[in-house]
Amino acid sequence: MEKVEKQNFDVNLTCGGWTSYREVTKEDQRVFNEAMEGFVGIAYEPIKVSTQVVAGINYRFICKASLPGSEGTWEAVVQIYEPLEGKPYITKIDNIDSCGSWCPYHELTKQDQKIFDEAMKGFVGVHYIPFMVSTQIVSGTNYRFRCRATLPGSEAMWESIVEIYAPLNEKPHITHINPC
Repeated sequence: MEKVEKQNFDVNLTCGGWTSYREVTKEDQRVFNEAMEGFVGIAYEPIKVSTQVVAGINYRFICKASLPGSEGTWEAVVQIYEPLEGKPYITKIDNIDSCGSWCPYHELTKQDQKIFDEAMKGFVGVHYIPFMVSTQIVSGTNYRFRCRATLPGSEAMWESIVEIYAPLNEKPHITHINPC
């Protein structure tokens, strides 16, 4: 197995394989800080890192995540790509919890209904009535609303999933609508 010295640690070149998680070095922290520059909302503090050599380096940082001003924390994986030339950037952020990235479906709260109504404002065509919701915290919140769907003037009814993204300080908007 060939080894390459990169950023003061050995990386095994095993067909795109990821290294085991290890402590974050100063160089890893530099890459993380550079990629997160200008990121607002949830605060992420890297705890461990795994890397993958590609045309550049992929990083998976296990982080402690928190909302500023809140005492609650959770774990998340922040994935960053550092190209051979140019600035590293975030490619994906996933929460780590017992139910995966998405919480189980539950009945809507008043806040959930408010997000749904605001995102659907001005939507024409199929009429969607949400009855359950699942959420995922990202830099904002993703929502999956289980809805009863009907066409105006028709008695046909089916279920659909209406996915909505609510950014931290902007208007929520529809990202997908899929029939069940």
